[in-house]
Amino acid sequence: MDALLSAAQWVVGKALAPVADGVLEAWGATKNLGLNIEALRMELLLVKATLETASYKKVDGPAMQVLLGKLRDSALSAKDLLDELDYFRIHDQLYGTYDAADQHAKGGIRDLALNVRHAAKAVGKLTFVSSCYWSAANPTGDSGEDAGQRASCCAWARARQKPRGNSSATPNANQEPTLCGAPQREKPVLGFNRVDFSERMRHIVEQLQPVRKEFTQILQSCDRITIPDIAQRRPITIGQSIEPKLYGRDLIMDAIIRDMTKGKYLSNDLTVLPIVGPGGIGKTTLIQHIYRNQQVQNHFQVVIWVCVSLSLNLNKLLEEINTYIPRVEGEKDGRVEELIEQILKSKRFLLVLDDMWEFSHGDDWKRLLLPLKTSQAMGSMILVTTRFPKITNMVGTAKHIELQGLESEEFRKLFLAFVFGNEPVRSDQFFCSRLEIR
Repeated sequence: MDALLSAAQWVVGKALAPVADGVLEAWGATKNLGLNIEALRMELLLVKATLETASYKKVDGPAMQVLLGKLRDSALSAKDLLDELDYFRIHDQLYGTYDAADQHAKGGIRDLALNVRHAAKAVGKLTFVSSCYWSAANPTGDSGEDAGQRASCCAWARARQKPRGNSSATPNANQEPTLCGAPQREKPVLGFNRVDFSERMRHIVEQLQPVRKEFTQILQSCDRITIPDIAQRRPITIGQSIEPKLYGRDLIMDAIIRDMTKGKYLSNDLTVLPIVGPGGIGKTTLIQHIYRNQQVQNHFQVVIWVCVSLSLNLNKLLEEINTYIPRVEGEKDGRVEELIEQILKSKRFLLVLDDMWEFSHGDDWKRLLLPLKTSQAMGSMILVTTRFPKITNMVGTAKHIELQGLESEEFRKLFLAFVFGNEPVRSDQFFCSRLEIR
């Protein structure tokens, strides 16, 4: 269930990406598409909030799995649709076209013509198939061969062939597909259909709303996850990754390392950088590769890895930090906080707090920082990984990094690495694996 919940959260996050900065909404902000985009965005936000609530609850059972699957599938449809809209927005911006615009730049009668054109496309989409089949079924005035060609227009459009060169040449393997009535050798251009987009957005919202409401209602009767529940299934992480290669995170990893060792964090006394994302998205793996990076190891005089998980126990956490700190000659005896303060006072350090869930007491975080803030060396860092945005707001001093799912190509590489390991992948194995992924 955790994997299904994480997958649904990832898809919803990807679906919201095109409308995150307001550019797509501004482009479509008219009475025809603006309201549809806003309605879809709001519904996706509500679904995201519902899934975030579910991560705190005991969600289980086949019925809940079905509901989660429906939310995920509808969110995936929304992602595809918004990606298409963003394509037309970029097309308008690059080529100065108005086919995907809500209003013509010259206004007046051209606005009316543009609206008529979009409506005509919607009607034509409904009548195209029936007209093709009617032509095929009506033999009057047509030879059998021509009727057969018309019959294949819709059902087998990709199979129709046009010989290269001489039109009387015998069809062969060098033929290329053509569509009836379409200009030959012309690359297909995606056509914008405003009515179709509006209907699709309305349909997706209508799919999401009832499922989301039912899911929310069921969540109200679900118990909240308790610490013992989580403790039974939470693994203890370490600073060494079992994955030798990091897939799809190179840019993020390089940026974090650069900012820590040469960039904007170097001039700060102490920076707390939260990394947030759903469970299983790869937060720990990313931080493990940063932690073990040789440049990072050389830059920081002390590196500390603590798997927090569940509730932050201050005394236990300080004891673990103390075990990583090298002993110095002549250090004074005292409380753990005092020992940490003595040794870190002149050292630049990196502290990783992996998988932070919540605090036992509200002031524990402030008490933890007290011995760490006394370091006189500039550029010390605390990296915090968590799946909860509220934690980032409580601890972060720098803008948090939100991890999204891997891009399809990087995911394919990761999948093949899991399946085949270090063995070379044959072309037939590669082809089959691509079919399975799709």
